[in-house]
Amino acid sequence: MNELKQQIMDKLGVDEVMADAAIQLVFAYAKTKLPESLQGPIESIAKGESPDIGGSAMDAVKGLFG
Repeated sequence: MNELKQQIMDKLGVDEVMADAAIQLVFAYAKTKLPESLQGPIESIAKGESPDIGGSAMDAVKGLFG
């Protein structure tokens, strides 16, 4: 997550607070577009944790791409 934050800061010229806000905005948006089974893993990633992606979550991801 720190790498993403640094890239936002470098490329957009914003401070750390704004970069954090941008990341949280993207995660919040993604959660509204993904199936409910993926919202937990997205929340874990947003917190900097490794998500526990079970078979049902992986099946849901596969379904997104046809």
